[in-house]
Amino acid sequence: MNIYHYNPLNGEKIGSSIARLDPVEEKPMIPAHATTDAPPTTGSKQVAVREGNTWTVKPDYRGTTYWLPDGSRGEITDIGIEPPASAVFSEPEKVFTDGEIIAAAERAIDQLCDTVYTQYASRATRYEQKYQESLRYVAAGYPGTVSANDYPYLVYESAKRGLTKREQADLIIAMAVAFNQFGAHAEAARAELPGAVAAGVDTTEKQNAADAIVSAINTLAQALEA
Repeated sequence: MNIYHYNPLNGEKIGSSIARLDPVEEKPMIPAHATTDAPPTTGSKQVAVREGNTWTVKPDYRGTTYWLPDGSRGEITDIGIEPPASAVFSEPEKVFTDGEIIAAAERAIDQLCDTVYTQYASRATRYEQKYQESLRYVAAGYPGTVSANDYPYLVYESAKRGLTKREQADLIIAMAVAFNQFGAHAEAARAELPGAVAAGVDTTEKQNAADAIVSAINTLAQALEA
């Protein structure tokens, strides 16, 4: 004889087995939280539940995550609970306000500025020496033959970079100028953000506009690493 077991806490059917016979009375032994009554057939998102002396069929959405129109998230953990009629089962794309998009872009620009200025601050003395040496070299008319004692950075670094001393001097000066102008470009980007974001017709265009401005500042920051 088949017997059907159910969870003593919520009545949920948890399995079945063959009843053993009592060796004395030769009758099937029915353990606690089990019955010989066959449970009803259940479909998708349903479970058989023992209530008192009868079986019932209840909805079973346990483990289901859903979102409501207001953006709130819900998760079903108990038998008998169904998702609200207005629920959707994939997380809706968050719609950011113009202010949120601008604030995120400003934080990204701030982080780039912090990285650039922190990186260069630790090397300020060496870069200043390279810059001053390059200015002297340019003022001297880009002499072809120079002493490593007089122009150590240009002589040694240009050879390793595969550049002429003139190219190396111009590069160092250009980087110094770019570094000095980086902050101005960052502030200009901040000023550009509100108008560029407001001009977008939807969230995607607004985000793309902000991303393009941040990307331009990132390109400038990357160039300073040369």
